[in-house]
Amino acid sequence: MPNKKAVRNAYYFFVLEKVPELQAKGFNVKNIKDAIPLCSGDWATLKSTMPVVKNVPDAVEPQVTAMPWPNNQAVLGNIVYIIEVFSLGEMPPACGQRFLPCEIACVKYCLQDGILGEFHCFPDPGEIPCGFRYHCQAGSEASHKIPVSGFELADDNYHKIFKNLCEFVGISSGSFVPVYCKKEDWYRVNWCLNWLARKAGRICRLLVCELEDLVVKVYKYRLKEEPSVTLVRSMLEVFQWDYTRNTRCKWHEENDIVDCALAVCKKYTYCVSEALAPIYGFPLTPAHIPEWGEKCGTIINPKVVVMDAGRFMKSKSLNTVEDKGFSSAGLNAEASAAGGEQSLFPSGVIPGVLSAVRGRGITRRIPF
Repeated sequence: MPNKKAVRNAYYFFVLEKVPELQAKGFNVKNIKDAIPLCSGDWATLKSTMPVVKNVPDAVEPQVTAMPWPNNQAVLGNIVYIIEVFSLGEMPPACGQRFLPCEIACVKYCLQDGILGEFHCFPDPGEIPCGFRYHCQAGSEASHKIPVSGFELADDNYHKIFKNLCEFVGISSGSFVPVYCKKEDWYRVNWCLNWLARKAGRICRLLVCELEDLVVKVYKYRLKEEPSVTLVRSMLEVFQWDYTRNTRCKWHEENDIVDCALAVCKKYTYCVSEALAPIYGFPLTPAHIPEWGEKCGTIINPKVVVMDAGRFMKSKSLNTVEDKGFSSAGLNAEASAAGGEQSLFPSGVIPGVLSAVRGRGITRRIPF
């Protein structure tokens, strides 16, 4: 029998996305069929402003290694925008609103000059769907800690927010500008940007792309070899700048909260700068990576912090370990006099000042 299933083209998905918006405006729209007459005008406007893709010459098209930069200097001067959007929580697919955007950050960056500018705001996420307040509260407390209601910095002027964001990334009439985020955040960022555009009554011309793909291309252009995406992803997942000054937004900095959308964007640029500087030979400045003196908080040394330290415990007296740099001799003597307890320190770790906070299987030394 012939396949009678209707073909779902781009117009179908365009109308499908418009249905909740039309219902919110008061139109009697129950399904896609009812929405088609109301969306034809917007679809015609959208098609007239879509970018035209020109044919690539036959001599260039087969070249898989062809890159969009003519030389290394063009790579160094290429400006990219790295974006992150936080939400109070992720709603199930049955809900019309999948996310509740509560923080948006974007950083203007290039390899040659580092961070050139930043955009940050707290959009009002709107009303929480019925029955999901605890879900959003728990998600917020476990991450960015932005209040689910009564937040004094929340801004409900969506037109102003979207206009300022478009001006920051340099969107001109009819143009699309790529913005980059991690692959695992792509769906959330893309959904939230389109949500903001609808709230502002505008068409979203921000083309969300994967940051890992961009880094792979930059690596490949110089080294003629393509690194694995897993390697690039692990390069971006670091914690050494979590408490660096001038990395988080003012509110997260004042409240000593690590999870901040602006900090996420900046830390990505720090990682990229540190990884690509030796390859492209550009100098690292404070605009690329914060100076060492700007770091604050506890600097974690992987040689000192050992997880599951019990596996490394040795049955030897504390008196066998001496360290002139720390005043631990008294502690060693007391431990030996108490009945020869096992060493509190993992093998290969010099004893120092122990933290008052000790977790199961964890030994930590707080550096001075």
